[in-house]
Amino acid sequence: HETSCLIATLPKAAAVGLLLRFLSIAGGQNHAVAQVFGAMAVVSMFIGNLCALGQQDVKRLLAYSGVAHAGYLLIGMLALNRTGISAAIYYTAGYVAMTAACFFVIYRLTPGGENITVDGLRGLHRRSPLLAATLAIAAMGLAGIPPTVGFTGKFFMFAGALERGSYLLVLSGILNICIGAFYYLRLVRAAYTTESGDAGPVEMPLQARICAVALIAAILGAGM
Repeated sequence: HETSCLIATLPKAAAVGLLLRFLSIAGGQNHAVAQVFGAMAVVSMFIGNLCALGQQDVKRLLAYSGVAHAGYLLIGMLALNRTGISAAIYYTAGYVAMTAACFFVIYRLTPGGENITVDGLRGLHRRSPLLAATLAIAAMGLAGIPPTVGFTGKFFMFAGALERGSYLLVLSGILNICIGAFYYLRLVRAAYTTESGDAGPVEMPLQARICAVALIAAILGAGM
């Protein structure tokens, strides 16, 4: 789980820094570069979200989700203005927190490293209300629902893109947010549906509770 979390977050943060450097060198008036990366953003968003729609394995769902979020980040970076670039850096930090929260829940549910399906989350609010809340807030953040950092970050990235006149990119981003909401809210619905099976309460030591509360505070606090 720890390896999966690192793979899902840190390389993306490094890629944002590298791409920002590349785009700044290429220059904001290089239309060929902007068109290529704009096409990559649209393709990433649609492929990531459409592939995630049919996933039952939560880790795979988050992996395809990461592909879509790379597209969102490109929208902010391609703005090449203060609003878009600042928002992209801000959103990257928020994405790390939201994804870490999801993997934290997976780790607490399957400490042996097993994969967990969406159906395996059923009744989580009874087994551990704190874990259910952590997953719900992280999923809503990834979906871009206020007042999470996911909503605020997307809002400012799209604002930066609109300042540059990238209306098609913003429209594609908004459409993909709507697509992504289906599978993110599916996680929330599963966690808060009636329990199925004989799974017992999830043990949550003090340090785990502190970590969960810190992740929730980071996602909501940064958003507000």
